[in-house]
Amino acid sequence: MAIKVDRPAGGAGDDVVVFVARRLEEARAARDALLAAGVAVDMPDEALVALFEGGAGSVPVRVRSRDVVRALEVVDAALPRADEPDEPDEPDEPPPAPVAQAVDDAPPEPDDAALDAAADRRQGDRLGRTAFKVIVIACGSALLPPAGLPFALVAVVGGVWLLLRSDGAPVRGRAAAGLAIGAGSLGWNAFVAASLLAR
Repeated sequence: MAIKVDRPAGGAGDDVVVFVARRLEEARAARDALLAAGVAVDMPDEALVALFEGGAGSVPVRVRSRDVVRALEVVDAALPRADEPDEPDEPDEPPPAPVAQAVDDAPPEPDDAALDAAADRRQGDRLGRTAFKVIVIACGSALLPPAGLPFALVAVVGGVWLLLRSDGAPVRGRAAAGLAIGAGSLGWNAFVAASLLAR
């Protein structure tokens, strides 16, 4: 299928694409019609053959911007677009209106209490995972003194934040454990750092 375009091409100068040929025969027909009408177009036959044989799916036909209107008329006359789909016929009668769905068939409204409970469960799961991460960070910081000092501080802050945010016993238990381990690691890292500085 050939596509006509009347916008500037990406090439140099003021060339404008007036037609995109999808087959060699289309490119030759467009070129010959334009040349016969006195519109300058640079499309040697050898280059066209080489492009299409080389696997090009299309070749743009470019003309100077001052020749665009004339070129479009020539291409329209030489290559009518008979391959466009026809307009669909109007139906003789309008389709029947859909039957309204009964109110009883409508999906049930979501229960606000159930939605709140689900949101609370998701929030609790997220806080539980965060509390586990705080414990891991606290334990890791204790194994790397004195480089673990900032990680121990993160664990302490994270444990306090979780205790303030959570209401559930499992999350609060993990948060308290992370806070305790982080505080111990903080003291241990500070002690090792002070010892190294005292040397």
